[in-house]
Amino acid sequence: MNTRTDTAMDWLKPLLMALLMIGLLASFWLGARLIQESLSSGTHAQTVDCDLQQGPCQFELDGVLMQLEATPRPLRSLLPFELFLQVQGELDITQVNAELQGVEMYMGQNRFNLTAEPGKSNLWRGRSELAICTTGEMRWYLLLMLETTTGQKQARFEFNAR
Repeated sequence: MNTRTDTAMDWLKPLLMALLMIGLLASFWLGARLIQESLSSGTHAQTVDCDLQQGPCQFELDGVLMQLEATPRPLRSLLPFELFLQVQGELDITQVNAELQGVEMYMGQNRFNLTAEPGKSNLWRGRSELAICTTGEMRWYLLLMLETTTGQKQARFEFNAR
């Protein structure tokens, strides 16, 4: 047996394991950091107590009544869905974006735009899908971000999906 090769292998395995652990810890730290940055982007999101899985959610931002609906229900991993935002008052919205994230688990970034329906400045529509989760049912949040002439407005919705 070659003792020189054996000695090299004795220190190479622990080194590779240490590098693997450092890489895993760094990826978890980065994921947690991205979630924290998203949540503390300078604008506080209003949490809406409504489950998008159950039907349309009515809420109010800056005194303007709105309704958010996701179809088709139930929302499920890897199945495309459409998100509709109906604004029932006067609010000068220039852009609408949404972000989907896992509440307990980092699932990557899933940001998408909603566009105003032609001729209907009070109806916005976007399309996305939930990432696949290997744990079965998972808690998600959808952060709705409205850019207006008076600044950004945010609403947060939480729901469970498979």
